[in-house]
Amino acid sequence: MSLSSIPCLATLSDTAILTVGGRDASTFLHAQLSCDLLALPAKSFTLGAWHSPSGKVKALFRLLRVENGWLLTTTRESAARTVADLSRFVLRDDVTLRDDSRHRSVCALIGDSSQWLADGGVELSPEPGRTAAGGGLEWLRIGPELIHVIGPNETLKALTAGLPECPEDEATAAEISLGIPSLPVEFAERFVPQMLNLDLLGALDTGKGCYPGQEIIARTQNLGSVKRRIQRFSSKSATPPDTGSPVIDDSGQIVGEVLRAAASENAVELLALVRLAGLESPLFLESEPGSPLRRESLPYDDRLSRSLRASDEETE
Repeated sequence: MSLSSIPCLATLSDTAILTVGGRDASTFLHAQLSCDLLALPAKSFTLGAWHSPSGKVKALFRLLRVENGWLLTTTRESAARTVADLSRFVLRDDVTLRDDSRHRSVCALIGDSSQWLADGGVELSPEPGRTAAGGGLEWLRIGPELIHVIGPNETLKALTAGLPECPEDEATAAEISLGIPSLPVEFAERFVPQMLNLDLLGALDTGKGCYPGQEIIARTQNLGSVKRRIQRFSSKSATPPDTGSPVIDDSGQIVGEVLRAAASENAVELLALVRLAGLESPLFLESEPGSPLRRESLPYDDRLSRSLRASDEETE
């Protein structure tokens, strides 16, 4: 096998794994989260969010159905609080929730992994959102050249031995290029899901039943009243900006903030939540006002453009 057909491996040390089991696990999660878990096709995963009663995103998950329930990945810094908060709503349901990060890990395969997977007997569809089980691990196709692998620590270590290692920033940059947000604890309960483009990423099902914040979220969706959304940019900065770093226009006015950033091969990649009206002007990081940000494309730009046009029509 040539080196070009071998993916590199990044350990996702900032990612926690939650397990949700019990007879009522599926109905419990379906009632709490914004995605339609009961309609999730086999061999698929989904993004989902848990919201406050005011419709603001409290936690963001990637959810995968497994034999004894569900695996959820989220940020490690928010895992303990999320388990504790969700557990308050279990009541009489037969549901168990726990942080299983001590025993399981997540890593990312970056690059063309098709031949490597085939040689290992892993039959994973090239379509994003699909999953496969193999070698005692769960394989999730995040993007064309990005796969997340979840499993017991020792199993994961043994199966991926010999792969070249790469920094975790490369996996973060790959997710940024796909327009996938993260939700640091300091941003919990600040944004409605449409601001994070969750309606374009399959994490917001407008046809499912009630869940916390559903009425406000639906009203926001129907009225087209979202004035800020995540956009992707690149910067010539030497180092990635901190989460929350202000984004300014050419007059110095703050029009947004950085939500996620990582160093890539030739630049810094970032997702910033910005006022849509501010996109008409050159934008800069407040820390580097002399270096304009370059707006980059997103895989769902067509759907985003349609959403923005609908919003404009609703407010005319």
